[in-house]
Amino acid sequence: MHHNTMVLLTLCCCFSVLAQQQTEPQTSEPSLEALLRTPLNAVPRDVEITTASRTQQSADSAPAITYLVTSQDIRLYQMRTLAEVLQLMPGIHITSDGGFNYIGVRGLGRHADFNSRLLFLIDGVRANDNIGDAMLVGTDAMIDVESIERVEFTPGPGSALYGNNAFFGVLNIVTKGVSRLHGVALSLQLDSLQQQQFRLNVAHREYASWESWFSASVNERPNIPLTYPAPAELTDLLQSRNHEDFYRLQAGFKSSGWLWQGAFNHRKLTIPVGLNEHFTPELSNISDRNYFYRLSKKFTFSPEWELDAKLSQSGLGFQRLQPYRDPALQRFVSDTRMDGRWQHLELQLINRSFAGHLLMTGIEHQQDVLQQITVGNEGFPPAFTFIGNNHRTGIFLQDLWQLLPEHTLVLGARFDDSETGPAITTPRVAWIWQTNADMTFKLMHGSAFRVANLNEFSTNALTIYPIPSEEKIETTELAWQHYLTSQFQYRVSFFQSHITDLIELDPFTGIFVNGSDLRSHGLDAGIEYRGSQQQQLRLNWSWQRTRYQQQTKLLENSPSHLLNFLYNQPLFNPSFIFSWQTRAVSKRETLLEKFPGYVLHNANLLWQLSDELEVSFGVHNLTQTRYYDQPSLIAPPIQNVDRTVRIALQWRLGQ
Repeated sequence: MHHNTMVLLTLCCCFSVLAQQQTEPQTSEPSLEALLRTPLNAVPRDVEITTASRTQQSADSAPAITYLVTSQDIRLYQMRTLAEVLQLMPGIHITSDGGFNYIGVRGLGRHADFNSRLLFLIDGVRANDNIGDAMLVGTDAMIDVESIERVEFTPGPGSALYGNNAFFGVLNIVTKGVSRLHGVALSLQLDSLQQQQFRLNVAHREYASWESWFSASVNERPNIPLTYPAPAELTDLLQSRNHEDFYRLQAGFKSSGWLWQGAFNHRKLTIPVGLNEHFTPELSNISDRNYFYRLSKKFTFSPEWELDAKLSQSGLGFQRLQPYRDPALQRFVSDTRMDGRWQHLELQLINRSFAGHLLMTGIEHQQDVLQQITVGNEGFPPAFTFIGNNHRTGIFLQDLWQLLPEHTLVLGARFDDSETGPAITTPRVAWIWQTNADMTFKLMHGSAFRVANLNEFSTNALTIYPIPSEEKIETTELAWQHYLTSQFQYRVSFFQSHITDLIELDPFTGIFVNGSDLRSHGLDAGIEYRGSQQQQLRLNWSWQRTRYQQQTKLLENSPSHLLNFLYNQPLFNPSFIFSWQTRAVSKRETLLEKFPGYVLHNANLLWQLSDELEVSFGVHNLTQTRYYDQPSLIAPPIQNVDRTVRIALQWRLGQ
């Protein structure tokens, strides 16, 4: 791994020297839409984002560092799942148990953590569920990656604006509208693992009146490689029963400023868990359904006053049927169900009446209509039923204060209250110093929290152990970004966090407890170069160390180094693009295993034959590197997928 990292760093240094020799004038891009239309010969400037401060502003002047992955990145590197998209973000490490993808952020990836320490937004609306505060990011994700316009990731505590779950940061998934869906389009994706997906989208705009869009996709994964060891003579039999299929529906309608959006997905996953006395595979069956629909509108009363209103309803239904035998060898099928339904209202008011101030205040309310977990055996009444009755209310206030033309002070705070947790106030302060048009310094400090969810409550409810109290984090971060030329920029961000009362699973009792205090620190560094021949090179390196405050031991399942190297360029003409991705992960330890570091390489060719037809061919894990994860404390290490060949075809039938 060290050798590969040094090669990449040497390559990037060469491009750095080339970039400093360039003298072309700087260019300025007013928005992300303009960025996506601009040839790749200059680093984009003034890209607009919304996640850092809940209002649209330049990424350079935002009170936090925000990382972007765009639809162009998804196309170039042939990303198939949201998890693959998130792996491009600095500081994010993802593991999988074959059925769920677990996200670690900035050196903390805990067992039995269902991604509840990140707040997920879909077009600015909270998307974490109300059972485990979870978000699905694998093949089971609510949003198809082909529907994604961009993903914004703002690391650091975001609770001053967003409340519960914005512990390590906020991820906003911005979906495509009519202008990006291109009328009627069909796409087909295949790979060497026999996975296949078919997608249809239809978009129409009646100018000055209304616009609408609809997409549907069907995906099948037969003969999924086993994630656990099995005798060679049984591998083919068991793998033939390892199967997943799912479909997604998304739709939207916009008229007179009103926007309605809806989405639904359904997944069925069959996993062989052993053989019965007839040497027939025993199957575990997982089924989950998720949906949301929402209505929003932005009201502009005057140049000074603006109100953004969003109303949504979401739901989930999960069931797992798993056969087992009791001590008397009698066969049963355990039946675990999770059902949730919740409503969310958000009002956000912006005022620009005072010179040099952008004032924002708002209120959020989430009412949990249904929260229920049932556990028992199929065909029998539930043995245990856990019911929640929660609501969350948050009030937030923020002032973006332009002290001087080059200095901005950001002051914010939020008050949260809920049925299951105490009243909590989380502050936020940031100072942005734009020394000149090319360099920006940012100093940020904030706190965040997370309250135990229903999944954690139900685990402890049958024991003598109390429900864990809320976990808290305080983070200070210093960052700067510098455009050396129009073609080359770098950025560095240092952070330090203090985590108290971390909610974690005790490996000996199997219940959730408030763990020891943690200290975390690290840095994220990156460079970007865009050549005159439309080459693009990006290198991101994250170094992070999280340890128990009273011990010298590092936290389990937390790699210290993450590296992403991305490069693309036209080969023969602008319509034929070659792209390369390298991802390196350093060694790490779990409670039971020591895992070595590994390096993965992906290569892809994108050929735009015409305005209507596009073909992509890629090889993921080119060198067939074998690596292991252990996201569960009780399961053995899981081997990840070997080399995979991917083919994608998109055909636009009309505009």
